[in-house]
Amino acid sequence: MKIQNGLLAKALNRRELELETFDLIDVFEPDLEERIEEYKTKAASLEMDVSQGVIPFPELSKAESNTWGVYCPQKTDLKEYTQTVPLEVIRLAEIIKEKGWFYKMQVWSENKEEIDSILVGKLKDDYSSPLFLLARWGASLKPYEEIRDIAKKIWIEKFKTGTEKKIRDAQRDLEDIDSKCNNYFNGGWESLPF
Repeated sequence: MKIQNGLLAKALNRRELELETFDLIDVFEPDLEERIEEYKTKAASLEMDVSQGVIPFPELSKAESNTWGVYCPQKTDLKEYTQTVPLEVIRLAEIIKEKGWFYKMQVWSENKEEIDSILVGKLKDDYSSPLFLLARWGASLKPYEEIRDIAKKIWIEKFKTGTEKKIRDAQRDLEDIDSKCNNYFNGGWESLPF
């Protein structure tokens, strides 16, 4: 879905804003409860387990979560997010909150303007909680494959930079080995690297 909103575009210094929601059952339908009950009935007839209820959004796989986490590393609870959020996303979040589908909703974002923001639902208050993709918005919504490629480049650069720093630190330790040894055997504290 592509939304153009003059006031919002002006506020965001953009010509247009693109928005995508990921509800698998249209949560804006007035007969949402009936649609969910229909889903449960049909799923049960196929012997699918719906005992935990129905959440009409796609669960992020670990690979997708890793990708989005690198691409949008800043995670802010929706209630604490201070940037402008599209009205359609606010409406969606309002329905989600009313239904109690998630423990919390977070906006994953990055400061760079070319990076899109996403709204993520977290099922429980723990690190291993399933995550669900609810919506995303930005100046230009890139296909997931392109986002994954960008995230891979970011990850490689961070990994490379971190590893090079460890190598430099280790090289300095090797250069200071005699003074570290003397310090240790004169009662000082030095940690062994193994």
